Amino acid sequence: MGTEEAFVWESGAAADGLLGQVLSTMGEGVVILGEDGAFVGHNKAAESILGLSSDQLMGRKPTDEQWHPTHTDGTYYPPEDHPAVRTMQSGEPHTDIMGVSRPDGTQRWIRVSSNPIFLGESRYTAATFADITQLQMTSGMAEHFAHRDLLTDVPNRIMFEQLVEVALERAPEDHVGCAVVAVGIDHFGSTNKHLGPRGADQVLIETAKRIRALAGDRADVGRIGDDQFAVLLRNPGPDGQVRTFAESLRLSLGDPIAHNGEEHLPSITVGVVVGRSDGGHGLIMAAVEALEAAKQRERGSIRFFDGHDPRERLVYQQSQGIRRAIADQVVRLWYQPIRDLSSKAKIGAEALFRVDVAGERVVLTPD
Repeated sequence: MGTEEAFVWESGAAADGLLGQVLSTMGEGVVILGEDGAFVGHNKAAESILGLSSDQLMGRKPTDEQWHPTHTDGTYYPPEDHPAVRTMQSGEPHTDIMGVSRPDGTQRWIRVSSNPIFLGESRYTAATFADITQLQMTSGMAEHFAHRDLLTDVPNRIMFEQLVEVALERAPEDHVGCAVVAVGIDHFGSTNKHLGPRGADQVLIETAKRIRALAGDRADVGRIGDDQFAVLLRNPGPDGQVRTFAESLRLSLGDPIAHNGEEHLPSITVGVVVGRSDGGHGLIMAAVEALEAAKQRERGSIRFFDGHDPRERLVYQQSQGIRRAIADQVVRLWYQPIRDLSSKAKIGAEALFRVDVAGERVVLTPD
């Protein structure tokens, strides 16, 4: 390859001398961004890595949607977080790893480093990037499985909590923060018993698939419990819009799920929290509290968390305490007779469950 092909400038003039020779032998891609953020120069390695011709690269921007950028965990990578864009805004170097799509449909993982360049009164940004696809595919397997739910292939609770933390950090100071929508599959124990483990797994897989389809690229979906999922809405609109989204989730997830020739009709309960002050863990817990409170009152409903209502915490504590008591087999079963008031004859009996929850005796009546 001749020196004249090593580096292409916007004007079409060839780079020469030592700079051209260095660029022609580099395995890393190099692009130069003008003050408007568009590519004004690149080397041949950039064309090879990105799968684009010189004409296709010139004038493109790192914020173009055609790149379909992703984080290493598979979540959406906002174009404004691209290292080159951040360097243009701050004047500081930045480095990150991201996935980009090529025109042939394949994906490349690249490690991007960007630095500001000043030539007289003109300001440019230089971005170099190495193709680390093979390395990412090898080393990323352990990372992937450590942060994903193996059954549904969505982020697990640990990863989802981190995603909420990042969303809160990036939310504007004058903004409400973000919304976490917790989704619970009602009576999942009965579903597991009736359909069997494989059928129950199919319900979970289909539920995750439907949530991801509704959430789209602008929201993150995670599995936060055996029968619970959550959706992270960044920069949510008014409560009415969040409620509309929650209602669409509830209705869509209630559609029949086919298994072995039968149709299973799920019941879905939803808990929602909107805020920014409690951190990732706090917001998830608040959404789950709202979900548990909704189940206590009416399964198949939607409930927003009210941080000023202490009953939310009590309902959650009681439900968790009851579950632990059942698991520990410390629930006591009591029978009491039902008598006819006129004849005082015993005409039946009712069963009561008694268990200590949060230091208080809770009686579970037959209803």
